[in-house]
Amino acid sequence: MAGRRGSVTAEFVLILGVLTTVLFLTVELGMALNVRLLVASAAREGARRAAIDGGDTPGARQAIARQLGLTSLIEEEAEVDISPASASYGTMVTVSVRVAYRWRTPVARSILGHGVILRGEAASRSEKVRTGT
Repeated sequence: MAGRRGSVTAEFVLILGVLTTVLFLTVELGMALNVRLLVASAAREGARRAAIDGGDTPGARQAIARQLGLTSLIEEEAEVDISPASASYGTMVTVSVRVAYRWRTPVARSILGHGVILRGEAASRSEKVRTGT
């Protein structure tokens, strides 16, 4: 009976390590997906604002910064590209936001590397009507 109890304990210890690793990776990937959704939301908000303002404006960049502020990311870490800089009515405005996400747990860093690049893109047609020449 004592030998059987020892084998059960050994099996439990082996399975506990695997389950703990799976738990940490699941939580880490969930956090990364949350940040990915916020990056995509920032790109959408920026594209909408750029369409209203007519291109790359401080208002569009502020909309992106507001959305990125909802995460633990610092706005300076994000690479934002809004093109074209000035768009007339009907022109397609494209916004791209890239963020380097670093894994928070040592378990994820040892298995998945140091991090991953998360990217969000959105496009919208400009609604800005240019008056005068």
